[in-house]
Amino acid sequence: MSATLEHFVLTRFSATSARGQPPPEDDWLWYRLGFFVDACHPSVLAQSDRDFRWLVWFDDRCSDGFRAEVETLAAGAFEPVWGHEPFFAAVAGVVTSRSAAPVLATTRLDSDDAIAADFVERVHAEAVEVTSGRMDRLVVNFPHGLQVDRSGAVYRYRQPSSHFATMVERRHDGPPVTVFVGPHPLLRRHAAVREVQSPPMWVEVVHDGNLLNGVSGRRVHPDVLADRFDLPLGFRAGVSRRDLVREQVVTAVRQSVARATGPFLLVQSGRALLDRVVGTRTKPRRADVFASWTRAGRWRRRVLS
Repeated sequence: MSATLEHFVLTRFSATSARGQPPPEDDWLWYRLGFFVDACHPSVLAQSDRDFRWLVWFDDRCSDGFRAEVETLAAGAFEPVWGHEPFFAAVAGVVTSRSAAPVLATTRLDSDDAIAADFVERVHAEAVEVTSGRMDRLVVNFPHGLQVDRSGAVYRYRQPSSHFATMVERRHDGPPVTVFVGPHPLLRRHAAVREVQSPPMWVEVVHDGNLLNGVSGRRVHPDVLADRFDLPLGFRAGVSRRDLVREQVVTAVRQSVARATGPFLLVQSGRALLDRVVGTRTKPRRADVFASWTRAGRWRRRVLS
């Protein structure tokens, strides 16, 4: 590791979010492990810059067979963190116990998603704003990514302040804030956000067990995924031009309806378009960022009523 910067990729697999929660059922663990093996695990191992540590949180109230499988996957790849304390309350302490570097980078990566092979390399290029002393804290965000759904269709997706964010921070007294200091859309409350325009830097896998995300992108040819990622995902490697155009039209109509009835989606689309036009930029820290989104939503509802 660099004497200045230490980088942790943080993944919550089955750790609970609140005290007293029961452990996940065994069927769910094995179901989720399939996505971890197909998407997340190989994408992290493929990183061109290996100067980071990958911590993955698991609830220790699981079967011996599942734990043994995790330990096998972990060898030479990641450091499993076993326990059943609430994840969000424990993450900063775990990171602190494993690093005393003056600058810390923490990247959020869900266990069923994937990152491009140059993801870590590009994060480190942006971290110089903090390692040089020009900034105290910076969130690095790549808004351009892809989605893959259960049918194998691939979608291009732009998401301002995505859930693949990295917090780069100079260490002071007390624990670090880490990328889990708050919900990813609100990280601008805590630091300036560097929106880096780039090729697709991540893949979000949309499936039945993914309750918070649905298809939100524009249907594209699967070559877009193959050009940036080498993953054993079940996407359709070939699709005719006629079928692609038909699916693009259907997707566009569905998303237009969703945006018309969901002010948040409309605001998010507008922000994504603006970022694409403006290019890479640093948005200053803004404590009332959530309030601005709320005002935009109220305005949209008045227009539609």
